[in-house]
Amino acid sequence: MTTIFRKILCPVAFSDNSMAALDQAAKLARKSDSLLYLMHVQFVPMSNLDELAREVTLSTEPGKLQLERVARKHLAKVRHKLLVQFGKPAELIEKAAEDLDIDLIVMAIHERSGIDRLFLGSIAEHVLRSSRRPVLSFGPGTALGALKKILCLVDLDPDSVAALKVGWRLAQEYSATVSLLRVVPVPFEPSEVPVEPVTHEWEQNARDQLAKVAAENLGAKAKCKLVVRRGDPASAILEVEKELRPDLIVMASHEQSGLSHLVFGSVAERTVRESLVPVLTVRAPQSAD
Repeated sequence: MTTIFRKILCPVAFSDNSMAALDQAAKLARKSDSLLYLMHVQFVPMSNLDELAREVTLSTEPGKLQLERVARKHLAKVRHKLLVQFGKPAELIEKAAEDLDIDLIVMAIHERSGIDRLFLGSIAEHVLRSSRRPVLSFGPGTALGALKKILCLVDLDPDSVAALKVGWRLAQEYSATVSLLRVVPVPFEPSEVPVEPVTHEWEQNARDQLAKVAAENLGAKAKCKLVVRRGDPASAILEVEKELRPDLIVMASHEQSGLSHLVFGSVAERTVRESLVPVLTVRAPQSAD
């Protein structure tokens, strides 16, 4: 079977978390003989680099030397290339992913506070929300492990189906079991006494939906564990994670803003921040006009 991730992009900031994420990217690349692009962006707040170049001398050499040292230490027996650029990290990471036709971006999620948290967190979260490429996020202390159990969140939209297919291909490549999770949100009820549907009705409906999605996209003979929950999606995902102890969570990402982003932020971003395992976010390919 052809590997699902032929080209991997791993941006690093030389922090401990970045190096840990790089080790995980290298692990994936070694297994599949993938080409790994090791990238460092030296932050420049000005959008006009030509204007900046008139004021100071820009050189990628120090960053390249540092990347070379990192590569010698972390990328033994991994095919790799080095990228050093100046500018706004999130924008350049996304541009590199598109220009190089990257199959997977591997990033560290930094557990920081104050100004550091605002700066580093905004980079990862921006890429997570906006990238058209799958993003594999590693929080502090998380690792892929043996990758024997995969949990896929299914919410029935095209991005969710795309994430399911990626999770299934990974499961086949690593001989992993797959659990499908459908979370039914509790509707807002303004009355003091919410009207609850019959438990078996919503649960059976959710299971039927999962079974249909699996049959239509994975094949009638696909074997998956079906899990349904009702309530806040992010909380439900984290609770099921504790119960099933997967090695990886796979879920959809959505490019949204305003009120829609509040919903996305409360689910995908919270899952990425609080999960004790890596989280792979996927978006459906854009259809040609």
